This record gives sequence, structure tokens and C-alpha cells, in this order.
Amino acid sequence: MRKRCGFHYLVRLAVLAGIALSVTGCASYECRPMGELTNDQWEAFASDSGVAVRAKRYSDFEDPSYPFGKDMNREGFLPVRVMITNEGRGLRVIQAGQMVLSDATDQFTPVTLDVVHKALAFSPTQRYFGWAFGITIPTLGIGVIPGIIVGIVDGNNAIRANKVMRKDFADKRLKSQVLAAGQSVDGIAFFGIPRSRHCESLGLAIEVLDANDLATSVQLVLPALPQ
Repeated sequence: MRKRCGFHYLVRLAVLAGIALSVTGCASYECRPMGELTNDQWEAFASDSGVAVRAKRYSDFEDPSYPFGKDMNREGFLPVRVMITNEGRGLRVIQAGQMVLSDATDQFTPVTLDVVHKALAFSPTQRYFGWAFGITIPTLGIGVIPGIIVGIVDGNNAIRANKVMRKDFADKRLKSQVLAAGQSVDGIAFFGIPRSRHCESLGLAIEVLDANDLATSVQLVLPALPQ
């Protein structure tokens, strides 16, 4: 009887080890590069009063150029990459929040980094309790205690992945700044817009201030994409 129990114990440990190794990759985030775009890769271009603006939306997570390691579109966010260049002589003030994305019926302003990250972040608590008190582990006869151990591993993975994810979002977002003549700013604005509209024709209006606080509104149109 003791040998049999010892055998079952070793089987349980082996199963637990396999699960522990498998969950090390469950909660993870892989940063993707955001390389420079050629003129042909930008979807829209417009220039007004010495301010040039280029824009490109990311609507397909499977696109090799998609700049993030999680599918924002599935969660109802549309990333729009914007490059603003000061082609005039004076200073230009770029305010990242001063832009509007619109379709045939609605207008959308950029959402904050906190909103996007909260929606896409892994939940360490759910992963912990999911492993500790879920159906899979008790069914295998491993017990709750080993499940707690595995839950801690996956929960810690989620915490680390969330930190990497937030930094990646922060590094790539469009930032407010002052542009001298000839300078550019390039980054991504996040819009909360239903996924069903991500490929529609969209208007983009961006307001830029000069040194005297006079505003220039540059208007672009992102053409409809095939679905």
C-alpha cells in the first residue's frame, strides 16, 4: 500500500511540474517593434499652415506591422499612428488629446493610457484563484495546495507582463510636446470605437497651436479598408 501511495505521489508531482512549466508562458506580453513607415504605408496625409500630418490605423492584429503584443481591436480600441511635422518657421505646440476621430454618425476623442491598459491587462487574482480552486486540478487528483502554487506562479507572470505591457503602451503613445521648425513627433493615439467600425472611412481632425496660441486644424480622411 505504501509503495502504491508513493507511486501516486510521484505521478502527482510529475503532473504538477508539467503544469507549472506550461503556465510560465500563459501570462506574457511580447513587445513588437514600431519601425519607420514609408510614404506609401501611411493611409492619409494633409498639410495646412505649415503643419503636415500623416496617419495610419491598425485594425488587424495579424498584420506584421501591428505595433502591440495584444489585440487592442478585440477590446474595442483602435490604435491610430500619427506623425506631425512642423514645416513652418515658428514653434508649434502639439497636444496629444486635441484630436477627434469620426465616422458617419459619431465622434471619438483619444482615451487615456490607463483606460487601455486596464482593459487589456491580465488579472493576477483571477489567475491565482482559477488555478487554486478551478475544476482542472482537483479532477486530476492533485489537490488544492499544488493548485495554489501554480496559481502563484501564473499570478506573478501576470504582474510582470502587465508592467512590460504598460511601458510598451507608454513608450509608443503620441506625446504632447513643442516642435521647433523642422521637428516631428510620431506616436499612437488610442480611440475607443466599436470594432465593427474600425475599417470604415474615418475622419481625423488634429488641432495644433502656434506660439501665439492660434490654432490650426488639420483634417485627414482614412479611407475604408477591405474586410
